[in-house]
Amino acid sequence: MSGWAQNANDSICVFDGTLTNVPDGTEIWVSVPNTEERIGVCTVVPVTTVKDGKFHFERALEQGKSPYFEVGFLHVPSVRVEVYPGMKTTITGDGMNPRLWTAVNDHPDQKESNIYKKFKREKLAEYMAIESKMSMAYSGVYEDSSEVGKRSSAEAARYYRSQLDSLGEEYFNTMYEFMKDRSFGIAYECETAGLAQYAHKKKDEEKLEKCRKLYAKFPDDNSSYAPSIKRDLQPQYKSLEAGDQARDFTLNDHDGKPHGILETLGKGKYLLLELAYKNCSGEKLERPKEVLKELFSKYSDKIDIVTLASCDKEVFDSKDFPREEWLELGFNDRASYDAIDGTYFSWGERFIFIAPDGKILGKCDSDKLKVEAKKYFPFVKE
Repeated sequence: MSGWAQNANDSICVFDGTLTNVPDGTEIWVSVPNTEERIGVCTVVPVTTVKDGKFHFERALEQGKSPYFEVGFLHVPSVRVEVYPGMKTTITGDGMNPRLWTAVNDHPDQKESNIYKKFKREKLAEYMAIESKMSMAYSGVYEDSSEVGKRSSAEAARYYRSQLDSLGEEYFNTMYEFMKDRSFGIAYECETAGLAQYAHKKKDEEKLEKCRKLYAKFPDDNSSYAPSIKRDLQPQYKSLEAGDQARDFTLNDHDGKPHGILETLGKGKYLLLELAYKNCSGEKLERPKEVLKELFSKYSDKIDIVTLASCDKEVFDSKDFPREEWLELGFNDRASYDAIDGTYFSWGERFIFIAPDGKILGKCDSDKLKVEAKKYFPFVKE
């Protein structure tokens, strides 16, 4: 099933897949992670197609690159595969959601991840099933024979997200009991981040303390999730809220020119500050682009819009990257992400309404932008 390639010093990693309920001719794509603690992945490329329910490809793991690949389809959640140079991996799966596939090899982190995946499938089956449907709905490729299946992908995704929220308590308690006696690893780190985010969102001190015990097993503060976990667990942490004075940060536009995100204030205009994950497939459904366009076209004399685009620098700088009509700034390194996200955006918030004097009027997520714009911008009538 798995093992080292014949030459263990070779950088070529071998992947063999066996899939059911995946049409022949379906393209298999690979995401190659970045190496500089930025947001997202560097490149996503097609590597092969499914034939007779199988696929095979080989991929070099470059020296200095993050030691994992993500394998799946374009714009669909992938299965993460931890690898060493020269390692062989066997992937099996049923259906069009690669996140539910299983990757098997000799990498200890992959073995640990599979233990977590098996546990969640057995003990949190309902949660995992809904999460799968939500992921596929966000990707715009989902099938559901229930009433939900008659809704648009965006509506279905929001529905499944609300269903997940209702199961959050069970998920937290089940995973904490599973993890409290386990040692640190990649899966442990990822799950701790999710539990800490949930505890912070709920403002539940008992759950936050449990997450602090989990975090105490982290060997250092250098892991990719450590900054966000530490922020969520700090009892003194509090993002800016309505009534607070906005803080400025400097980011670059598409041409590399620096801008303060609050530079348009003081000119009598209101400011709408947006956080956009524009390299995320679900963003096409989640982001209320038409509402933003309407606000800008009707009220650009009264409102300035600044979009903070959370994506890789290569994507942000690409001429093919769709640019906004308003000011768009790159939000694409770990330091600025942690600083700005921690200052402005609590869990799920995507928009900040700011008065001409710099006072924060309110916040909302994507679903409520149209309604909240009427509330905080007195001139918006429709």
